[in-house]
Amino acid sequence: MYRWFCPKGGKVLDPFSGGSVRGIVAEYLGYSYTGIDLRQEQVTENAEQAQLLYEKGAIDRSPGWIQGDSRQIGDLAAHVEADFVFSCLSYADLGVYSDAPADISNMDYADFLTAYREIIIQAFRDGEVEIKTVDDLKKLIEIDIALQKDEIGF
Repeated sequence: MYRWFCPKGGKVLDPFSGGSVRGIVAEYLGYSYTGIDLRQEQVTENAEQAQLLYEKGAIDRSPGWIQGDSRQIGDLAAHVEADFVFSCLSYADLGVYSDAPADISNMDYADFLTAYREIIIQAFRDGEVEIKTVDDLKKLIEIDIALQKDEIGF
């Protein structure tokens, strides 16, 4: 995903970071990563995991995580001029992430969609928005596999 949609060495902003994987992979691939998570314990755990990998030399720098409500992404990540906004969709009506009152996964579906849209709009401050769907990604993966097969002679 990062290599397909973010310029080399670009900045990634993740409004629903959850665990550490997306941040660590971004940094491993040479991208600058800032993730936002509602729960401080998750942010702390992510930073600890990344620090271990940094100390082992697996990544050159540690991803950045911010604890906060992504509905305030404009303030929380004001310092980030992202080239790519990437995240897993928050839980919506599939489950509840936390019991925090600010957690949008606690909202009914209509309110959730409104909050989610507002977060994404704030994340794209410059007004340039490109949305990729699962079908778009499936096509890109099929093309990438075909190109790789050609390169190795399949």
